[in-house]
Amino acid sequence: MKRILFVDDEPEVLAGLRNALYDRRRQWDMLFLTTGQDALAALELEPFDLVVSDIRMNDMDGITLLNEVRRRHATTARLVLSGVTDRESVLRALPVAQQFLSKPCDSATLHAALDRVFSLQELIGDPAVHSLVGGLESLPSLPSTYGELMRAVEEPNTSLDDLAMIVESDAGLAGRVLQLANSSFFTASRRTLSVRTAVSYLGVEILRAITLVTHVFKDLEHIRPTLHSLARLKDHSLQVARLARRMATEPKRAELAFTAGLLHDVGMVILAQRSLARFSRIDRIAAETGRAFHEAERELGPPSHAEVGAFLLGTWGLPFDLVEVVAFHHTPGRVHEGGSLDVLAAVHVADSFVHATDSGASDPNATLDSEFLERSGHRAKLDAWWNIAIEEAASEPNARGA
Repeated sequence: MKRILFVDDEPEVLAGLRNALYDRRRQWDMLFLTTGQDALAALELEPFDLVVSDIRMNDMDGITLLNEVRRRHATTARLVLSGVTDRESVLRALPVAQQFLSKPCDSATLHAALDRVFSLQELIGDPAVHSLVGGLESLPSLPSTYGELMRAVEEPNTSLDDLAMIVESDAGLAGRVLQLANSSFFTASRRTLSVRTAVSYLGVEILRAITLVTHVFKDLEHIRPTLHSLARLKDHSLQVARLARRMATEPKRAELAFTAGLLHDVGMVILAQRSLARFSRIDRIAAETGRAFHEAERELGPPSHAEVGAFLLGTWGLPFDLVEVVAFHHTPGRVHEGGSLDVLAAVHVADSFVHATDSGASDPNATLDSEFLERSGHRAKLDAWWNIAIEEAASEPNARGA
């Protein structure tokens, strides 16, 4: 049975939540408390799968509470349910809250949000993954990205498209922008997987605030040995995103393919920050043997960067199609049905083909899951897709922002 801890200093709000979730009382063990101190005491006595907290409370605000939950109980998911209307408070909560819901929150929206949290925990059940992601406060960005973005937001003639191109060059920043753009605090019922649309939803000032509040260079000294690898990852992710977008079988799926390609290796960024020794060892094995990162990673066993990245995106409340593609882009055969098979195939093949064009591999199909591609109806497209990959590789020096 899943265990949820609700914290709000207004008893009538807790009573409303109890009534709204009454039909789940046999599925979920729920505790309703009015203070952050009581919540921390309850967490010390027994574990909870999820903490749902208001932001503004008298004895201890929700940001302080959720930061303590992150620090002491990294495997516990954290969700904000608040009536605050100022964006400054939401941005202050960004490093510690994984999802955001606005009060008043109707029963269907609340049920759906909680169901997504628990479905993700079941899809990716490795406690090591939960701990790596749950303890994360911010994702590092490359100095070049940070500097370019700060200069751009100060330029009066910079367009939203210009800003979106910079955001798209950094997986961690793109993920944060999508997280907030898909939260009820900023866009109500509108959801998007397009980074460019997300930037237009948020606007210049919010984008500037996200960059500053998440404090992207907080752990720069810690990850400095990996910056060269992360720079390569940035280039690789952009190449995969552009190729996957061209390979998408339906135009309306092209944006999902691009975003999934952009974020498919975001788990590596988390490993670089939260498990530097493991990341460095895998990176060294890959460099010494000429293998791809995920192939070298298998030698050390789980957790995989694919599952780590997917779990992060899922905890941020991003759509399941995106989470699934990121989770299984190296092992697509584990997915047997669903609406994202075409995008999964595109990202799986694009990732392999970009590695092949970079390394000069004689057989670009060698690392592909042929059985999955046959079953999903994409194997016959490989020759055409390889030609597209060669075109993209040839145009790469001039392809930024394409």
